[in-house]
Amino acid sequence: MPVDGVVNFYKPCGMTSQRAVNIVKKLFSAAKAGHCGTLDPDACGVLPVMLGSAVKLSEYLVDHDKSYTARLALGFCTDTGDITGSVTARTCVLPGPDELLAAAKSFEGGYMQTPPMYSALKVNGVKLVDAARRGAEIERAPRFVAINRIEISGGGEYAALRVECSRGTYIRTLCEDIAKKAGTLGCMASLERTRVGGFNASESVRLETLQNASAKELAAFIIPPEDVLPQFEKVVLPPFYEKLVRNGCAVDIKKFAPGLECGATFRLYGENGFFGIGETFGFDTNVLLKHKKILA
Repeated sequence: MPVDGVVNFYKPCGMTSQRAVNIVKKLFSAAKAGHCGTLDPDACGVLPVMLGSAVKLSEYLVDHDKSYTARLALGFCTDTGDITGSVTARTCVLPGPDELLAAAKSFEGGYMQTPPMYSALKVNGVKLVDAARRGAEIERAPRFVAINRIEISGGGEYAALRVECSRGTYIRTLCEDIAKKAGTLGCMASLERTRVGGFNASESVRLETLQNASAKELAAFIIPPEDVLPQFEKVVLPPFYEKLVRNGCAVDIKKFAPGLECGATFRLYGENGFFGIGETFGFDTNVLLKHKKILA
């Protein structure tokens, strides 16, 4: 039987995101697999893994807000922005809790962040981390990242950080920027991703659990594709219209779903349940529905 859905996987430290995907793919005997946003090898936490036809949903899953807990080391900085790198500078200035809190809160709401060289981001087709390992420096344009909520506690040599942020936020850079704002140097000592959209660490499954699970138990960890898209309204198509939509036709919705919003995205259901993603658009005075993704 084909395996289609998403596994809320908890990636352990010391494993690349792609390695995690390959392991989950093999355990579930899936035809295809992909992940919803790279997590650093030294970081742990939530890594949703899409299996089978659910890979087609990647564009709807990668843009979620995320939550992290991190440990901020103070008094020095490194070439990688985290504690695994080589120390490039030190300082005796160690801010107290109030200074750190004020510095961290200054980033709440968002700011223009420059992506770190040690990241999987590509610039002109070159992965930054590959260039960094060759000793090269590539110019990176700052980009706005939303910091929805930030909390920090501690002071002295280490502080604990909790962040809720938008996709594309680099926590190692945020750690460096908070330290700089507080008048010191700093880098990221550890990182855990606790949430990706609706996928939470408290509900994620660990590698050992999957490795020791029976085939029946493994099936219970697969979240059906339709269940990971609760933001999209459900539309049920009669057989005739389902066939037209599956064949790429745009159909007028007034005969089976009058009142649907124009310019919206929907989960499509037919005789056998969920089968794809559709979008509505205006044509003259009518609202038409056409498929964007067919999954089943």
